[in-house]
Amino acid sequence: MGSLNRARTPTPVAGVRARFAVLLAATLAVAACGQAPQEDSQTSTAPSPEVRHDTAPLAERFPELGEPKSASWIMWDNSRVAEGSRVNVVWIDAVAQVSAETMDRLVAQYPTEARGQQPAVQKVLEPELPPGPFRSGVELNMAFGGQGKSTRVFLDEAHDAVVLQSYAMGAPQ
Repeated sequence: MGSLNRARTPTPVAGVRARFAVLLAATLAVAACGQAPQEDSQTSTAPSPEVRHDTAPLAERFPELGEPKSASWIMWDNSRVAEGSRVNVVWIDAVAQVSAETMDRLVAQYPTEARGQQPAVQKVLEPELPPGPFRSGVELNMAFGGQGKSTRVFLDEAHDAVVLQSYAMGAPQ
């Protein structure tokens, strides 16, 4: 009898996950390079993004949030930095308080792990971060992502909090 090939053949789902993980890592690296560091000096030409607390636009962009109880979030783009650019990039960092039912659904529907990671939101939102520990997972990130959008999601189950770091790319507006 010939020898058996005991090498594990990747399933289509595992292949998709692996490709997504590589794509996510690359896009997050590109996004991190594109984010200008915040300056504390008053000579900065770009004002700090306005912290918003309206939940409807955030829920519209991220339907998985359900109807958030509250939110603190910022949105900024590259329009000042990249005038004439062929690609418009919009970033969103958010901390949303969701219902216990929404948190239960997210935890049950998407596999997550606690890896000791902390969300890296913009400095203006850091005071809004819950203490953690945070859970995250590829399927959860994919559920909040979409066409031209990449999102990293962190769950703090104890505080029913969802933290989002997202960016979307598209044609200039």
